[in-house]
Amino acid sequence: MRIAVPEANPGLSIGAALGVTFPFNLFVGIPVYYWMALTIHQLGGRSEYSHPSLAHHRL
Repeated sequence: MRIAVPEANPGLSIGAALGVTFPFNLFVGIPVYYWMALTIHQLGGRSEYSHPSLAHHRL
């Protein structure tokens, strides 16, 4: 970054990037990932090893 913009402040750019992405991930990303996990689980996205009662089928 110093080569492209010598007067750039890396601390400011990293802080600004985190200041935007962290709240977005908290308020949008986590609920979306949770919804996706629930949807996949309800559609039968379970493997044969995901339930303790099926543990005897493991190799």
